[in-house]
Amino acid sequence: MKTNILVSGLWFSGASAVVDALALHPEVSEIPGEFDDFRRFRLVGDLLEQESDQTGLHQLRRYVETNGSLQSFMEFRETNPSAREVLFDRTVRSMMSVGSLLIHSRASRKARKVRFRSLLAFAEEAFSGSTPRHDRVELARNWIRTIQDTFSNNESHVLFDQPIMHDRHSETWPRVFSPFKLVVVVRNPLDQLTEIRNRDLMEMDFRNSVTGSLHLLFGSGVQNAILYQVRALESRLQWVLRLMKDKSQSNFKVVLFEEFVTDHPAELDHLLDFLGLSPSKQGTLISERFSPQVSRQNVGLDHSWIRHAPEGSFDSIIEIWDEIRRLSR
Repeated sequence: MKTNILVSGLWFSGASAVVDALALHPEVSEIPGEFDDFRRFRLVGDLLEQESDQTGLHQLRRYVETNGSLQSFMEFRETNPSAREVLFDRTVRSMMSVGSLLIHSRASRKARKVRFRSLLAFAEEAFSGSTPRHDRVELARNWIRTIQDTFSNNESHVLFDQPIMHDRHSETWPRVFSPFKLVVVVRNPLDQLTEIRNRDLMEMDFRNSVTGSLHLLFGSGVQNAILYQVRALESRLQWVLRLMKDKSQSNFKVVLFEEFVTDHPAELDHLLDFLGLSPSKQGTLISERFSPQVSRQNVGLDHSWIRHAPEGSFDSIIEIWDEIRRLSR
């Protein structure tokens, strides 16, 4: 039985570098793009855990019919078209970037269609109105095996990029993806926040909050947006820390982005050993897709902007990050 490699990042934590490196291994087949099908709002994870058989099915159908467009399951108030247009524009740009990986050949287009058809077939059977919840999980496992067969041949491992949401569906996703190895990529949170800021994404959630609820909770200033991002990152890092302290998690590994790209390929071979994969030839797997030299440019970014934030704003995430690094040694 194939092993699922689940790579989870914490939003600009460097997970893409790890995915790109692992995808080059001859024993690994890759599901192209981010695997949103399980983790997104009202998709498979939510459907498996909800009481109603029909809740969210229409969003899932739209998701399949539009070949995985994020727009397909997001609902917006008709009274706020500007927010809807901004988010749609970002969605299109996101899907175009994913599409550059997916739709480069007739074979990949065919595989993509098979992927979404199998998702809809699973949904129609699992949520027909009479299927018990435990049987739905088994159907979901069969669906994952169909995805494996669609994108892999003789490889022993199948690579999923971002298939789960941190601290969500924690009782369900391990059963669906079993057997699996979970890899979580963690990065210096100040570098992480700096990249979010440099890409003009610090206030993205505020701009796309149709109801304005984030403004009500955090305020509408730049410092309020920073506070929101810090709190969100703190929650993600706490999730990682809880997993690390859970001694039963033998199939879980944290990868520190800085060490992965600066001490490459030694760190890659440590990861391959954890995954049960053969060491990389000559100790490295490098191509145009993954270059540690390029990734190293994202280490040690200019943090001078944090001087304008209230004193102590970043203490909590730095403390958690230090603890994660300590436990990783």
